[in-house]
Amino acid sequence: MLSKFNINVDELKANIDGIKSMVNKKKAYQDIKKKVLNKHIELDDQNIIDISIDVNVARNEKGEEVVLNSKNIDQIINDIAGTIVKNTTENMVMPKNIIISSKKNIMEQIEYQNIEKTYEDVDLGIMNIEKPRYSMDQVFLNQDMKKNVSRILAISKNKRKIVEELKIQNSLKGANSILCNFYGESGSGKTSVIHCIASEINKNIATVNYNMIEAIPVCDIPKTVKAIFEIAKKQNAVVVITESDRLIKEKKVDSSEYYDNLINVIKGSIKVEIGKFDSLLFFTSTNKDKMDEYFSKLFFINVEFKNPDEYEREKLWEFYTKENVKLSPILDSKSLAQKYENISRADIKDILFIAASIALENDRDILYESDFDMAYSQVLERY
Repeated sequence: MLSKFNINVDELKANIDGIKSMVNKKKAYQDIKKKVLNKHIELDDQNIIDISIDVNVARNEKGEEVVLNSKNIDQIINDIAGTIVKNTTENMVMPKNIIISSKKNIMEQIEYQNIEKTYEDVDLGIMNIEKPRYSMDQVFLNQDMKKNVSRILAISKNKRKIVEELKIQNSLKGANSILCNFYGESGSGKTSVIHCIASEINKNIATVNYNMIEAIPVCDIPKTVKAIFEIAKKQNAVVVITESDRLIKEKKVDSSEYYDNLINVIKGSIKVEIGKFDSLLFFTSTNKDKMDEYFSKLFFINVEFKNPDEYEREKLWEFYTKENVKLSPILDSKSLAQKYENISRADIKDILFIAASIALENDRDILYESDFDMAYSQVLERY
């Protein structure tokens, strides 16, 4: 009985030691992340290759970065180098770079390289492609805005079914793109709503500043506009043309011949591409003037973004302070909405951010009215 007991104790100790070892190992490698490991390999005097491979790395007890399964990684790299040397002939050029990654990542890299090569004579710096930064639950929308967003989403999701299955004539004037005009002052929420819409339909966002299109030599505009829409299609993105006031507003009578020609070339180039681009195209502007007849006939929807009234400000303050924001007992969303007027949606977020910064500078996690007063004054100085 005693010997059996001793055996059980020994087994228990062994199990405890094993558990400790596992816990310590987990602690040692709890900061595991993926990293690209670059290897520069000189095969001989003339042939050099660079190999980039995704690896898991962690920090050891000394805080140093270590490659997990480093022996396997070294073996893979040696095998790759050996295979290249063995199979390289006079008729086969040795590769300069080799990328080993997940299928999704490597396809994105290959596609990006192909895009750069395809449009090497186009300045791709004028456009930015990104994933949506906001979803519907991260942005407060009033009832009117919810209706407009629902309408855009409905036509975007059901357009093909409407045209092909229900055999209803395409009401978008022959264009495949769905054109939306968002206008209002800066900070009124145009960009965040576009990001919400893109998130709902699982699209990326390709943004181009219209002023940068105007700055392109006239002879290069058609191929640049074509590249913008083709790249957006390849990247599964909606297109957003920002600051498009001069493009969509009615032409001035006293404008110069050169400027008229420039606008006409841009309009004509866009017209050609929207007929082939089967997705959403947003124009954002502050334009409240009479719209150009060409675009007024093409826009599926015009949405004006206004600064929030008191009721909407209250809902916005409530939305932004509902989690992890400690307010002074005399403050709430209603009092904040009443006191701080004539501000945009973006202003409200900035005021809250600045007020929180002031509180932290004073070693507080509670935001006082004086913090908001200072923040409000700072934001108003921008205007």
